[in-house]
Amino acid sequence: MPEYGVFSRNDIALDPVQLAETFVATALAAGASVKFGEKISAIETTNGQVTGIRLSHGTLKADFVVVAAGGGIEGLLEDLGIDIGMKTSPALLLRYACSAPVINHILRGPRLEIRQASNNTLFVAKSYVEDDPENGPQIIGERTLAVMRDELDLPDDVILTDAAVGNRPIFIDGMPRLGVLPQVENLYVAVGHPGVLAPLIGRLAAEEILDGQV
Repeated sequence: MPEYGVFSRNDIALDPVQLAETFVATALAAGASVKFGEKISAIETTNGQVTGIRLSHGTLKADFVVVAAGGGIEGLLEDLGIDIGMKTSPALLLRYACSAPVINHILRGPRLEIRQASNNTLFVAKSYVEDDPENGPQIIGERTLAVMRDELDLPDDVILTDAAVGNRPIFIDGMPRLGVLPQVENLYVAVGHPGVLAPLIGRLAAEEILDGQV
């Protein structure tokens, strides 16, 4: 048992996939159009002003572009000669199928940080360093499951279902970046870590772009 425990009422966590699906569904209901399976290869400009984005199947014309591609922002802006000082930090998100409730809060300890979704899926997030095959995502996932069994009273049927690596966008001051870029007219950047800030960042961006409220 740990020597002490601390409860933090303000700590929250969201399932990023479910959050993204909710955003897309809400945007569609509001009349937006959505393209899936497209790769954005470049931001197109003319005379220092945004004219659209280049997709894998043609060009989408636009008079205003919001770049909110997380770790992918760096490559898109690099082609325009813009550096916003962003770095990326790899993280490993592990998902485990589970048949019963185990915890009802975010649990963080020396060996484990874990939370559980409403469908009983268990989530573990870890920093990730890809240095050799012995530290691959799947292997780390299985090792983490052994730690979970040691730390928690888990059902026997818990299994690793997904081990994915994502690149978190970070800045030296720890703050997100939000606003129109001075180098290109009508090019707006919205990026930060953690992604749970997306609803707030989206609202602030909309207020600035549509209403001029900086």
